[in-house]
Amino acid sequence: MLDWLTLDARTLLQVSLLLVLLNAAAFALLLPSLADELKPSARSWGLGIALQWLGGAVFAHEVELAAYLPASALTAFAHLAALAGMSLYVHALRRFNGLGFHWTQALPGLVCGLAIVFATALDSGLAPRILFTSLGLAVLLVMGLRLLSTDTPLAPRVSRRVLRFALATLALAVTVRAVHVLIEPPQVSALVDIGRGSLVLQLLLMCALPLVGTSAFFAMCSERVRLGWESAASTDFLTGLPNRRSLVEAAQQAIRQTRARGGRLTLAILDVDHFKRLNDRFGHAAGDLALKHLGSRLRALCGEHEMPARAGGEEFCLLSRDSAPEAVAQLLTGLQRSLLDAPFEWEGEQVVLSFSAGIAGLEADDGGFDSLLGRADQALYAAKQQGRQRVVVARPAGLQAAALAWDPA
Repeated sequence: MLDWLTLDARTLLQVSLLLVLLNAAAFALLLPSLADELKPSARSWGLGIALQWLGGAVFAHEVELAAYLPASALTAFAHLAALAGMSLYVHALRRFNGLGFHWTQALPGLVCGLAIVFATALDSGLAPRILFTSLGLAVLLVMGLRLLSTDTPLAPRVSRRVLRFALATLALAVTVRAVHVLIEPPQVSALVDIGRGSLVLQLLLMCALPLVGTSAFFAMCSERVRLGWESAASTDFLTGLPNRRSLVEAAQQAIRQTRARGGRLTLAILDVDHFKRLNDRFGHAAGDLALKHLGSRLRALCGEHEMPARAGGEEFCLLSRDSAPEAVAQLLTGLQRSLLDAPFEWEGEQVVLSFSAGIAGLEADDGGFDSLLGRADQALYAAKQQGRQRVVVARPAGLQAAALAWDPA
């Protein structure tokens, strides 16, 4: 049985390059199936694979190619290809995060690449080129790790951890290689002839990144699509707020936690006043803008313990943990005043928006979310009956004990 440990460095690298080539072919076949918004990022990653493979191929066949091209130029090209490939990986991660090109992402490769060119022109040996390459790769790897640490609602979890592990492992290998070269500068001209030490480990990992990293990157793309579907199913398309489904799920979980650990839980229902009249006068486009206007204002006043949602139509909800109904009433009072002070504009006309609101706090007698929602809805009905543009808090005894929390008069 063939033991891979007995293979020489050149053979190990050639086997790794063959695996990278097969992986790149599979990636190219799967690329058309990606969502359109992910394809630019994937193309950048694919170009990175191509450059890394090309650099590895030059590493592996440097001696043979020296019969046609200067050995120093081949070595410099291989190092530059490695830097350019890693720069494209970073660019792919930026595109994946919704970021465009920034000059800082090209700076490590550009500076270290120029240093490699000067070192080659001065014929200063192999060690400076390895050190400059290691420095550029290390900076680029740190940039990639930072991009993978960005947390957004659509940021994949598991696949991102796998890719972070691959980049961190490669960063460690690059560091080991740089230290090894400083302690024991290579006495050969061809990189692959250095032997089985830290350089071979780093070269193999440079090939493993397209293998493991590409699989993780493609998994990130698939996970992003799945998260996008889940977000679309749980988010109101007009306002961007959580929809009724998300509200019910969050409220049910919050009720269980509140009863298990203690504390307060409050639900408020907001209904836009005279919304039909607004639609009839200005049109449905103005009505949509009014809902967006209120949704953005509601989102702005929420902290980490409040969850805004659009329940449907012109109705919004606010779920607040660890807050008494009176505290939520104060928040909504401020929202009422801000809407009156800052109307939205439609076709040159200032449109003043207001709402009626009912608030209920979770009580021991509440059977669950439906009971809490029902009491808040009763308080909302009382607000409308009392003239609209009001905030009413439902007392535990029911509607008869409802208290007017805000009156425009």
